[in-house]
Amino acid sequence: YSQINQEHKIDSLKKVINQTTVDTIKVKALNDLAGLFYYSVPEKSLDYTKSAFALSKRVGYKKGLALSYNSFSIYYWLKADFPKALEYNYKALHLFEDLNDKKGIAKANNGLGTIYVEFKNYKQALSCYQKALEESQITNDRKSIATYQNNIGDVYLRMKEYQKALDYFDKAIKMNAYEKGSYESGLNYTNIAITLNFLKQHEKSIEASNKSIAIYKNDSSLLNAYNKIELGKSYYYLALMEKSKTKREQLLQKSLDYINKSLYTFNSAGSLIDIRDSYSYLSKIYKAQEKPELALSYFEKSSNLNDSIFSSENKMQIEFLKSQREIELRDKKIEIQNLKIKNEARKVYLLYTITIAVVILSALFFWLY
Repeated sequence: YSQINQEHKIDSLKKVINQTTVDTIKVKALNDLAGLFYYSVPEKSLDYTKSAFALSKRVGYKKGLALSYNSFSIYYWLKADFPKALEYNYKALHLFEDLNDKKGIAKANNGLGTIYVEFKNYKQALSCYQKALEESQITNDRKSIATYQNNIGDVYLRMKEYQKALDYFDKAIKMNAYEKGSYESGLNYTNIAITLNFLKQHEKSIEASNKSIAIYKNDSSLLNAYNKIELGKSYYYLALMEKSKTKREQLLQKSLDYINKSLYTFNSAGSLIDIRDSYSYLSKIYKAQEKPELALSYFEKSSNLNDSIFSSENKMQIEFLKSQREIELRDKKIEIQNLKIKNEARKVYLLYTITIAVVILSALFFWLY
């Protein structure tokens, strides 16, 4: 997953978009291009998704619409607009189910899981990730299998079941072994670094973060910003354990530098959840540096942003959308059951008709002969 490889993919997709006369190919290229900008330039990703959606709608390309809805959901998830992200995810899932597109169904369920995780609905998140994993195992899509194993590990990490989390991250790395240096491997190492920090193994956490940074070639994407904020946390925790005042101050400064670097990227991308987390750690670092005014200022920023993201209104919207989906699934089950009943009725009617016909023909045969 190098910068050169990324640029080559972008150039290739742009060439396809400019040269192809086949609308479905152009839609796929536009959605693929949107995917390459999710974590680097989200606004550009949104522009390509809008173009893919408009073309899909104009030519009536159902799969293109589903892929576009999926891309919209990722954009709004990154912006922490979870009700919109959930709405687009459900739209994508509905179309993928109509098309019986296994990979698409897996993608949409994975997207739902990422939203439920943010609202600490871990049971629902695990259910969605497991569905995504099962669908990808049917198609033997190893790259996706690794992604969903990583995400299941992330849920266990948040549930503080650290060994289970590490087991899933390890499974994901092994699944990605055939594609060394891939995007997925980098994310696996980031999550291992997070887990090791919780286990107070901060030196090992730094090693894992640096492995991930090496995979991403130290680029300026959100993916590397996740590593930098984790490095900031590691050095902060090491500073708290350090007895030497000079070394402690050096470690706190190192922590501060990494958090500020990550915050710059998060601000550029408008990634609110990560901005909130950066503010929280800046508050802790300034407190450790005995700068109470700055510590309080960043604590308030973090708290206010958190309240804004997870407002009661957002929670109500998400519950409403979830209820709509449950009603939709119930209606679909009723519809399938009715079709089964109709089919059984047709079979009985056909058997009855055949029986009468046989009786009439037999009677006619005996009457004639």
